[in-house]
Amino acid sequence: MTEQTLNEYLDNTLTILNTKEPSPEEIVQIAVDVMETIRYRAKERHLEKINNIYDILLAKGLDLNKHITEYIFDDVIWIENTPVSIMLMKKFLEHGANPNLINPCEMESVFNYVDFAVGFDMFGVDTFMYNWLLLIAYGGRD
Repeated sequence: MTEQTLNEYLDNTLTILNTKEPSPEEIVQIAVDVMETIRYRAKERHLEKINNIYDILLAKGLDLNKHITEYIFDDVIWIENTPVSIMLMKKFLEHGANPNLINPCEMESVFNYVDFAVGFDMFGVDTFMYNWLLLIAYGGRD
């Protein structure tokens, strides 16, 4: 996906969210699709659009604790752009995402996974350290 294509995708997603009242299932699907799309492609210049998309999704009822198996909250740690990852992690935590909620597919919480990775410096990525500190600040515990 090119830079222009990603911008068009984000613009189209915002248009859909601003002109349509998506069902609860559609809200989750949009959240998952956006996360998968931005994971390896998002840059700091996309922050505002991504922020707006998730603001709208959260306002329309996206429940990060109810839909944890959809990997919405879990995937934030894998966004390669550190500012985008941190912005979404903080946003999700501010909107009540539980850092200690066990993901049944992974059999551990986001906090446990990041805590292990940071403890063993498995990834050598600053994004994990910053997100680990945010998770602790919002109640993440082993």
